[in-house]
Amino acid sequence: MICSTRMKKPLLVFAEIKLKKNIIEAMTQVVAGSILIFCSNLLVFKLLGIEASTTDNLLLVGINTIVAFGKSFAVRSFFEKLG
Repeated sequence: MICSTRMKKPLLVFAEIKLKKNIIEAMTQVVAGSILIFCSNLLVFKLLGIEASTTDNLLLVGINTIVAFGKSFAVRSFFEKLG
């Protein structure tokens, strides 16, 4: 039987689903962490007498978010490959 649409191999579909789940999990962890970092920065900066504007704090949170997402995704993927 000839099909007009190509069917993906089951393992490829499974790998794509796992990749999407890994990305969603990493993003969820990073967003939750970013909110926590923003709030803790406000407290720590105040305790240490550091003058930082909301913009400065958001910039730091943004940088930390990018780094945290990359780390979280890489670690998760590494352990997935280990088994």
